[in-house]
Amino acid sequence: VQNAASALPFLRGFEPLAAVALVALLTLANLRGVRESGRALAVPVYAFLGSMALLIVTGAVQWVTGGLRQAESAAYELVPAPGYESLTAVGMGLLLLRAFASGTVALTGVQGVANGVPALRRPRSENAASILLMMAATSITILMSVALLAGATGIKMALDPQQQLRVDGRPVGEDYVQDTVLGQLATTVFGPGSLGLLVVSLCTGVMLVVAANTAFNGFPVLASRLARDRFLPSDLLSRGNRLTYSNGILLLAVAAAALVLIYRATVTELIHMYVVGVFISFTLSQLGMVRHWNRQLRTELALLTRLRMIRSRTINIVGAGCAATVLVVVVLTRFANGAAISLLLIGMIWMVMTVVY
Repeated sequence: VQNAASALPFLRGFEPLAAVALVALLTLANLRGVRESGRALAVPVYAFLGSMALLIVTGAVQWVTGGLRQAESAAYELVPAPGYESLTAVGMGLLLLRAFASGTVALTGVQGVANGVPALRRPRSENAASILLMMAATSITILMSVALLAGATGIKMALDPQQQLRVDGRPVGEDYVQDTVLGQLATTVFGPGSLGLLVVSLCTGVMLVVAANTAFNGFPVLASRLARDRFLPSDLLSRGNRLTYSNGILLLAVAAAALVLIYRATVTELIHMYVVGVFISFTLSQLGMVRHWNRQLRTELALLTRLRMIRSRTINIVGAGCAATVLVVVVLTRFANGAAISLLLIGMIWMVMTVVY
């Protein structure tokens, strides 16, 4: 919604309601069934990639030819937040760790490939590996291109723009609206009110809604398995007319809508709750794979197979270390900004699951 608001200003002030409406649409698409929702959600993916290619190529041509303009925020002075006027080496290190931990949320979509392996054509493992490779190459290309263009146009972003952005030594004021990086970049490259800005903003917004679909793909199935093992109510086992786990989909939709309304669709407050949950799962899954390879190595005698298992175990050990580092950093630096709530809810869910059993 924030990305779409860059081109559609009438959405500003109504972000929570618009976000809830999008959750409702996503819920309806999934209640229709996997095949229908998959087809409906494929178009925005390609539209987003096309809009990013258009933005990057146009911006690169303008940069090379000297026609790339400066962003509106380039004229503003970015001042440190209170308490961060001077940083020691340790403080700078903690700041970089926090930025790294927050940025890793960009990686959390990769589990969608693992969740969807059973739906892939044979050979499934090779196709999943190819998808991951394409995802990595595309993500790196888009990230580096946008970062370079954002630097060239002088875009400035602040956690508290009303206090940290100043013009002529004075705060920008309460009326200032800080668009997303892509929104500012598209405005600079294509111009305010242009068709290019509209295309990039809408495609980016819709793509983020599509990214939320990984939860609708994974949670209802997971909930049904937990219900089968008597850790959740048996109602989550039932399927609707379209053979979807409709109760799980509806439960997820209600919870998502509630969080959006309670936190007024503020990304900076919601993101850390999300990161905590995701990286607990990532850490446990990687440790589980390490345990799996240890068991296999106890009985495997073939040298080549053992070497392959040791390589796989090393990858999983590194993965567990990275995921655990992110988790610890987020919990320590954002404990009072959402991380504590996430940990509390996880504990409450565990207790409920125990009682149901």
